[in-house]
Amino acid sequence: MPPALIASLFFTVALMVTTAYFIMGSIPLLVLKHDTPMDARFVRGFFNVYYKAATVTALGAALSYAAL
Repeated sequence: MPPALIASLFFTVALMVTTAYFIMGSIPLLVLKHDTPMDARFVRGFFNVYYKAATVTALGAALSYAAL
């Protein structure tokens, strides 16, 4: 198997894991009531981590798909 194909499979799975992390983690955060500023900071941090991880994995996937 060519290395580009292995990288494509890896980044595809990484995108699925990143999305699953977001779905399973964000639903409880959006439903619960957040009374303190610390809660709001945590929720913003959660979304920032997700967006950065999704951007990196999507960039890796795009580059590996382009190498095919």
